[in-house]
Amino acid sequence: MDIKVDGDKVTLGGSAFTAADVDKIALAVATAQGVARVENNIVSVNPNAEPKFYTVQRGDTLWKIAELHYGHGKGARYEEIFEANKSLLKDPDKIYPGQKLRIPAL
Repeated sequence: MDIKVDGDKVTLGGSAFTAADVDKIALAVATAQGVARVENNIVSVNPNAEPKFYTVQRGDTLWKIAELHYGHGKGARYEEIFEANKSLLKDPDKIYPGQKLRIPAL
């Protein structure tokens, strides 16, 4: 990771595992006190690990969604979906139709 600061502008370079990681890094820097602009030159080194998205349907649970995306017997992986969506979800038992959830690659 390469970070250069010039006044209130921060330039980011280097690489991250996924595009989601790139976004998280840029967002963290952009919300730091005193930063007005971020030039993001970070690249994703593993495009195959990009997350998918799923729109919650009536009757869904995170367990059910995990089994749908990761396979039968993988419902316990719902915790990974919850972690990937913590900015949207406060409780893994409270999801609502219409919410668009990030489904991270395993």
